[in-house]
Amino acid sequence: MFVCLKGLGKFRKSKAYGLVGCLTLSAVIGLAAPDLPVIGGGVVAADVIQGGNDIKDVDVHSKSAEGVAMTYTTYDSGTSGKQTASGSGVFVAPNVMVTVAHNYYDKNQEDKSAVLRGGESARSYVVMNSETEKSNKVPTSGVSESLEKDSIHLYDEKNFGKEYGNDLAVVVTKKPVEAMTGGEDSPRELSHKEVSTGDKITMVGYPNDFSTPNLSKENKARLKDGKAYSVSTTVSSINKESGAVTYHSSALGGFSGAPLFNDKGEVVGIHQHGTNTSNAPESERIGGGTIFTEKHRAWIQSMIDKYGIKGWYIDGANRYYYDENHIALKDVESEIDGALYSFDEKGRATLVKGEEKGRVLLRVEDTKGTRLISDKVVQEGPVGSVLNFHLRQNPDFKQLIATSPTAKVVSYNGVSINKLASDTTWSDDYVSKLALGDTIIRAVVDSVTPPSTSSSDFARTEVGKVDLSGKSNLPVPSKEVLQAPNGSENFYATTHIQTPDGSGSGTLIAPNLVLTVAHNFLTVKGSEVVTKSGRTNTVYKATLPNGLSVNFSDDDIVYWNKKDSVFGFKNDLALVRLKEAVKGVTPVEVVKQSSKVAEGDSVSVYGFPDNKLSPVLDSKVVGTTDFGSGIEGISYGGTKPGASGGGLYNDKGALIGVHQNGVVGSRSGGLVLSKEQLDWVRSYIAGQPKDPVYVEDKEVEPSKKDSDKDLAGKLDPKKDSGKEGVH
Repeated sequence: MFVCLKGLGKFRKSKAYGLVGCLTLSAVIGLAAPDLPVIGGGVVAADVIQGGNDIKDVDVHSKSAEGVAMTYTTYDSGTSGKQTASGSGVFVAPNVMVTVAHNYYDKNQEDKSAVLRGGESARSYVVMNSETEKSNKVPTSGVSESLEKDSIHLYDEKNFGKEYGNDLAVVVTKKPVEAMTGGEDSPRELSHKEVSTGDKITMVGYPNDFSTPNLSKENKARLKDGKAYSVSTTVSSINKESGAVTYHSSALGGFSGAPLFNDKGEVVGIHQHGTNTSNAPESERIGGGTIFTEKHRAWIQSMIDKYGIKGWYIDGANRYYYDENHIALKDVESEIDGALYSFDEKGRATLVKGEEKGRVLLRVEDTKGTRLISDKVVQEGPVGSVLNFHLRQNPDFKQLIATSPTAKVVSYNGVSINKLASDTTWSDDYVSKLALGDTIIRAVVDSVTPPSTSSSDFARTEVGKVDLSGKSNLPVPSKEVLQAPNGSENFYATTHIQTPDGSGSGTLIAPNLVLTVAHNFLTVKGSEVVTKSGRTNTVYKATLPNGLSVNFSDDDIVYWNKKDSVFGFKNDLALVRLKEAVKGVTPVEVVKQSSKVAEGDSVSVYGFPDNKLSPVLDSKVVGTTDFGSGIEGISYGGTKPGASGGGLYNDKGALIGVHQNGVVGSRSGGLVLSKEQLDWVRSYIAGQPKDPVYVEDKEVEPSKKDSDKDLAGKLDPKKDSGKEGVH
């Protein structure tokens, strides 16, 4: 429930969460409250139970408040003057905060889409560790970070006002939470466990509307706008499909966006609204929000993958390092780029020995942020080395614009250009010194089409070992691979897939057919599944270990279930139909019947983690998951990001499924093809494609063996039996 705080007089809130009775504001901006589902009936007011006794003081420096933030916005409402509004949020990655969209947006009355509250006048902030009362509605303690308007990302901007499940936003901050708090705070973990009626939940946030007459005199004097509080309760009702949840608790304005924690302190959802009236019986006073569904979690994870900090972050004298999973190194020694660093308990790094290194990358994007070429290292060396870079002289940039005479450089390192790339009147110089970690030279380019590539530029895919002369040393199978069942065939049929924003893997299962995963090409935008490039004519490249490359486009890809492909794991399956048959490479053997895999069985994965063909042989299965519909997921160790889509093989060397992800300490595993999925795949192998046949889902309780924490132990790299095999 988002609260207008100044100059609006008394008002009521709608059953949804918009402002009702705030007539001046509504008349000025032409907006109305979203027509959201009503739970419990009545008109919403910020209200409490037990006189507010369930609202507990929270020490912002304690573990319970870790990662929890205040967010507020100042804006000009027109005739009512300048307004201030405030809500809550929680960091789920170092620089990624989850909150509600209505903390920043109102609903367009006509189509229910989202409209930025205050328009160009809006100025939004995130505040960590505020612990004193505000002055004139502005925090007087903690650390504030101003937000750019393009740093607020909505789950479903178009349908924002239609239901609570769309009232979700991610905010990307410039600073990670460790830097904002001097290493005191860390992000909170997203839970993947099911929430049921009766489960205990706790919300922690920054309430600010204490006007309800049901608040006791003592609590009215105790509660202060600007301080954090918690409310613990149990789930009263939950809709498993939409995530809508209610609970019997106090629900004051300002709690909007507050995280809902389970009993392990993991984030299961967010608080959004109250559904009671000030004169309702106490038994009918409830709060509500959204428990994250699989689709919500997939979208949040896609935002973390896209915007989450990795590598070094420099904050004055303090330096922090984030691994590939966006986790800060703390209380450990680690070698990075050849130098040894010691990280204290707050994540601050000290050089122990060695020479510090830096590198500079060129990033070329279109106006929508889609990368037109993969990030390219233009220089690396000791910190302090001189860099003198010229964009127009860079071979990758020259190749990009070679066939686009109208290509325009919109901006270069944040400086507006808006001139033709070929126009020499604007300076393309970048003179600096190498700093620790990665420095990004960013160019935004419009009116350009990436040129298609031929098989002669295999070195550009960075498959195997690529030297600076542009010649590629093609990967060669190791002795272990050659001795493995079907090892040589499986090795040479493993396919590197280059996409506009990265790379993945696949397997040649017929002379003109590659099996891979859908998430190599698709992502989530709002609640819609779209191509990662944002286009429908994207050009991709499949490269085999022998150096042969074949281009393909979106029209050549068929999906098992496109609309649900990137939500969870069971539908993450795709086939690439090559326009020409591959010669000189034997397709892999695909099982004829769907396989059953048990814990303790051995499997092998062939893929391109880190852009290098590195098979993982004889890895032990440490867990299985029944996804329903006859589809089974298995977990194992030894894999890394980049192998997604690679072949998953049984101990006889026959393909049984696809590898989907490799993240240390989380689910590292793949999908075993169900009978229906295998029939679908084999129909394409036979050249007689069939439509997918979907089996109706059944409710499945997740296995306790497959909990993330259990898997983290089982996937200890020191214990894993998987062996990499490549020369």
